Amino acid sequence: MARKVEAKGGKGGNQWDDGADYENVTKIHVRVGIQFIKFEYIKAGKTTVGPIHGVSGKGFTQTFELNHLNQEHLMSAKGCYDNTSGIIQALQFETNLRSSEVMGYDENGTKFILEVGGNKIIGFHGSVETNLKSLGAYFTTLARIKLGCPGGSGGNPWDHGIYTGVRKVYICYI
Repeated sequence: MARKVEAKGGKGGNQWDDGADYENVTKIHVRVGIQFIKFEYIKAGKTTVGPIHGVSGKGFTQTFELNHLNQEHLMSAKGCYDNTSGIIQALQFETNLRSSEVMGYDENGTKFILEVGGNKIIGFHGSVETNLKSLGAYFTTLARIKLGCPGGSGGNPWDHGIYTGVRKVYICYI
């Protein structure tokens, strides 16, 4: 079950919603001035190209590509918006492995972050006019991966199960 996080930014504009029916985000396209934003998602192992949210004006488009085959997933989106116009001025995306460049220009606007600790982004929603007005996201829990047990043969197997927030691990050897 995906968790919808409220869109941050200005009010008004035309609402859009890519939904949460995806496994991963694989590409993010942002047109200069944040005239538009467009996402590519992974669904059933295949790429699904989302629509352009905004206007296809002139200018440079920045693309941030994630390597979902290397278990890279989108963890957060940061940005800022102008207090007067409500237009999003800058965006930066963070994965579990790296951060994108800042897309747009980071001025004196109101800063925001879309993040749910330990969850990944699988979809986006927001609003747009001639520029991006607001951006929200859908989050889901990360798939748990059980790692093998390296070491020698023998011994007694044990498993403490799944926990969130492990604080300390003690390792003793003789």
